[in-house]
Amino acid sequence: MSKQIHDCPLVRLCGLWEHKGRGGAHYLTGKLNQQTRLVAFKNANKTAPNQPDYFLFIRADAGLTERAPEVTETTPSKTADRKVGGTG
Repeated sequence: MSKQIHDCPLVRLCGLWEHKGRGGAHYLTGKLNQQTRLVAFKNANKTAPNQPDYFLFIRADAGLTERAPEVTETTPSKTADRKVGGTG
């Protein structure tokens, strides 16, 4: 049975596991399928209520031809909070 919020059905994508990074920061990981993983980092640079609490990244492990720039768990990329297809 699926859950609903405000008359909209929710579809479970995956479970998330909490981990502790080398610097002591906590982050979450999960798998959408065999090749696609999710990683969520807390926004350590949040200064206003309209900024996100977490940043969610998709990590496509297999068949990756170009690597994305490395992002540390305490300093997410400035572009991470842009909307998909937006200019920022």
